[in-house]
Amino acid sequence: MAVPGWLEAFLAGNYFAHCRSHVSSKNERNHFCVDCCEGPLCHSGLRDHLSHTTLQVRRASHMDAVRINDLHKLLDTTGIQPYTINGAKIAFLLSRPQSRLAKGSLRCCETCGRSISDPLRFCSISCKL
Repeated sequence: MAVPGWLEAFLAGNYFAHCRSHVSSKNERNHFCVDCCEGPLCHSGLRDHLSHTTLQVRRASHMDAVRINDLHKLLDTTGIQPYTINGAKIAFLLSRPQSRLAKGSLRCCETCGRSISDPLRFCSISCKL
């Protein structure tokens, strides 16, 4: 898979830290500007990127994730395990730790070995790289 130039910076982001530049109730840094390859950004920091392609990072099971509907326009998500959180399909940015093998799981992530559903190949975006 050809890796888009913005993807490594997106995956390396330290999301959900509080923004030191903008003091407000919405100052968690959970956005990334794909066009500028800049982030994480807080809600206030998005003002400079209104006409740009941005991704919002969400928290699911204490891990960073992104909605697949937002991501599939920018990246081939084929083979990545989707999860449903609050009615939306998401993909985790990084591989998730697994304490034990899941019951009935016959398939493992090709990169990290985490249990996933058949016929999928990867548990996260980073594992597909």
